[in-house]
Amino acid sequence: MSTTSAPGGTPMGRGWLLLFAVLLFAVLLVATALRSYDLTGKCLWVDEANSVSIAAEPVGERLATLRLDSSPPLFYFALNGWMDVFGSNEAAVRSLSVAGGILLVAVVFWVGTSLFGTWVGAFAASFLAISPVQIFYSQQCRMYSWLTALSILGGYLLWRAVRDGRREFIVGWAATTLAALYLHNVAFYLLPGHAVVLLWQRFWKRNLGWWIGSFLAVVILYLPWAPHLLEQVRNETHYAWFQEHWQRMGPWGAIRRTLVAFSPTFPELPFQFAESVRANTAAVVSAGILALVGAVMGTRHATGTKRASETKPATETRQATETKHATGTKPATGARPTSETKPNSATTRENTVWVVLMLVLPLGFGILSSMLLRPSYVPGRSDQVALPAFALLVAIGVSALRPVWLRWICLAGILGFAGSSLPDYYGNESDRTERELAAAIDQNARPGDVVICTSLTRASIEYYLERARPNPPDDSRGHALPRGHALTILSFPRDTADHLGNQNDQELLSDPAQLAAEADSVWSEVRSHVRGRDDVRVFVLVDMSPVNQSFHEGLRAGRERIGYRELRQLGVFRQSGTGHRIGVDVAVFRGSPS
Repeated sequence: MSTTSAPGGTPMGRGWLLLFAVLLFAVLLVATALRSYDLTGKCLWVDEANSVSIAAEPVGERLATLRLDSSPPLFYFALNGWMDVFGSNEAAVRSLSVAGGILLVAVVFWVGTSLFGTWVGAFAASFLAISPVQIFYSQQCRMYSWLTALSILGGYLLWRAVRDGRREFIVGWAATTLAALYLHNVAFYLLPGHAVVLLWQRFWKRNLGWWIGSFLAVVILYLPWAPHLLEQVRNETHYAWFQEHWQRMGPWGAIRRTLVAFSPTFPELPFQFAESVRANTAAVVSAGILALVGAVMGTRHATGTKRASETKPATETRQATETKHATGTKPATGARPTSETKPNSATTRENTVWVVLMLVLPLGFGILSSMLLRPSYVPGRSDQVALPAFALLVAIGVSALRPVWLRWICLAGILGFAGSSLPDYYGNESDRTERELAAAIDQNARPGDVVICTSLTRASIEYYLERARPNPPDDSRGHALPRGHALTILSFPRDTADHLGNQNDQELLSDPAQLAAEADSVWSEVRSHVRGRDDVRVFVLVDMSPVNQSFHEGLRAGRERIGYRELRQLGVFRQSGTGHRIGVDVAVFRGSPS
């Protein structure tokens, strides 16, 4: 019977190949369906809208804006090209992340199958396919689904490189690691784990020149971004919103939240979701126990593989592999598969240790750096680089269960936990959000009117105002004609205009005089804009947070000082994602003196 090979080199007959293909197709189909369902059900929240705004900027402005961000430029350049092809509507910009989420599931299937067997790969991929937190990130116009996929892919290529000694894996690791570093600064959490694996496996024993060349290539190609990284590190504003959360939960609270985010239940995130939902404790405990069982059983003996006596020792296999690469010879045709293709107890143990390192070290480094330096370990976000390793340990734990029917009950329980949580995710959006807010402004505004956005309301409202009214018909050459009404958009506090996701409320509240001066500056600009014009409307979007309280009170009580003739209330809306209340007032200026 003819055979082919699995990703890890395991010989496969036609029946096995069919099973592999059916399982992979089924898991990817579920992953695609869950990530594509109701893709436009939620408004783009501030981080997503900010991503679209940065990606649409000219290259020079884009790089300047990113100096105030916490992300390198790769995602924004990719999103720019994606929008050129697919457009910038909600479904289009989010579909880039959908692709990253599907890739993640496929990569974990490949990694699990290569190292532990088909069922471990299928279980781990299924776990991620229905993971609420991964569906969440796969439906956001952000880089996190891609970052998670690259994290496990880079770690796996590194492992194959040190175990197999194949140079293409070394090059693949370097390219993947460089891409991850250019995708998000959280990728630095991965490097200590990679260093430990390299030292543990004594990488200098084989292909030392290739390793040195790869290290240098990564460093040299990252150097152009290094000055921007230093500016981001010095920026104390970007993670200011997180300081209060970190002080409240501390390291142990962060670990607990990470376990909740990893489990098949509604993730408990400190920064997102309109309405809070209680996590399923049973799902959290079950996932944690299965991961622990997987770590213990995997490091003690092989699970679902042949006994060590039925395969060649790992040392013999490694020597054979070294000889092959040193001499360029191939193993004899029809030779019995070795532990590199059918893992024995020794290889399964080492593979499991690698998985544990890929889980523990990124999390540990992130928490340690947040304790010693500025807190930046955001549970449910920064920890996603370690989620694939957790999924693999859970899958190993499921595979270790006896009898076999217990595995299927366990898998059904995981699916049930996730399935019961997904309605809380898909339906977690307040009524009257930015879409309705933008439509209300569009219906009441005229050319030359002004919109004042307080705090972090600007990015999303700009996005939806541009799409509130359909474009006029195309001209005879097929080009979209310019829209008829233009609005002037101002920001309070002023600094938020420099980066639409940047604000340090604690610092602003510590200087009320500066806040008052900024408010006066905004109103001075408004008066300058409306001077000599009649019936100008100024729409004021007030995020009902302490930093905007004095601005809102000043607006409602300062008719004579500000100079408007009439003040109307357009309504109260909810900010998508955060759930903050946004009050919208309309100040009408009539017959202002010239």
